[in-house]
Amino acid sequence: MHQIRVLHILPGLGAAGCETFARNLCLSSPEDIRHEIAISTLPGQFYEPELRAAGIAIHRTAEFTGMTSLPRHLRALHQLLKKAKRAGKPFDIVHGHMDYLNALNLFAAKLAGVKIRVCHSHIAGSQAQKPSFAARAYRWAMRLGIRLFATDYFACSPEAAASMFPWRKAGAVRIIPNGIDLARFAAARNDPALPERKRAELGISPERRILITVARLTAQKNPLFLLDVIAEAAKMRPPPLLLWCGTGDAETVRRKIAALGLEDHVRLLGNRRDVSELLPLAECFLLPSRWEGFGIALIEAQAAGVPCLASTHVPRSTDMGACRYLPLSVSAWAETVRAGLANGFPGEIDQTRLARYDTRSTGNEIADIYRKIFIEKIMNFS
Repeated sequence: MHQIRVLHILPGLGAAGCETFARNLCLSSPEDIRHEIAISTLPGQFYEPELRAAGIAIHRTAEFTGMTSLPRHLRALHQLLKKAKRAGKPFDIVHGHMDYLNALNLFAAKLAGVKIRVCHSHIAGSQAQKPSFAARAYRWAMRLGIRLFATDYFACSPEAAASMFPWRKAGAVRIIPNGIDLARFAAARNDPALPERKRAELGISPERRILITVARLTAQKNPLFLLDVIAEAAKMRPPPLLLWCGTGDAETVRRKIAALGLEDHVRLLGNRRDVSELLPLAECFLLPSRWEGFGIALIEAQAAGVPCLASTHVPRSTDMGACRYLPLSVSAWAETVRAGLANGFPGEIDQTRLARYDTRSTGNEIADIYRKIFIEKIMNFS
């Protein structure tokens, strides 16, 4: 049987949602699919060691240091694809995960003779409330490039499909669930000794109420808004503690924490490999994003048995039965948190719905799609 060779093009291998999706996919696919990754960031990425240990080849193009580095990245990508073809081991599929830059990456793939070029949307909504003329022109040009150079369209949610591919009719974009390792989160959820052990490890007293978020410290995730919410929630007695997993603009966040006097109420933990063990400590997961393509962290939280509060900008497909969506109002969020801590957060997780997001199911689903389009576009015309 022919082994289908797939090259995923990613901005990096950090602990963000898109990269987590690619990591889970590469580690869960059947043997007839060979995944490789091309990234434009320097060595030492979060998921790099385990992917290399699993035999996943990781190629580097050129570090993005501004628009002048883009041609170097595209040239290196094109050379990578051409070299594989000359060696008699061409990539059958190029799968782009770099949002609007997919247009240029897929153009390089087309020039290199790759017949199957997948554009995968991981974003939904405007990345600015009032985008400038330059931003609108850029998106228009990139959408045109995607129409010209993509052969297949994937998205992590219907909202992400409509945002990047507005010309494609409903059903013309394959909606791919962002899979997670459900067994790992279930094991943490069902371990009765875990809460005491993790609290002791983090130096958190047994009676302290815990909230949690897993999100990069960037404008998209709305960290300063969340701190305003915690400032209001901290007026409760006893006040809750927010555990924050993620990296980014930590300095800005720390300044805001100091300005609000939240040093004893917010713990910045950075990127963590034990998120599945931290989630069961919390009574609620918070994600007040300004925009989201999907929100895989919400699936992880509910898999760990934690109810969630998310902004109305997060796709509703993240609701496994225990997710409530609120407008971006500090008072509304603070009151909901206070009421939930006092009376419990409502919601019951639908295990049947959650099962669709198991990484093994997702890996098999994408493998089936790869096989189908490979037969349609290559085997039938070879």
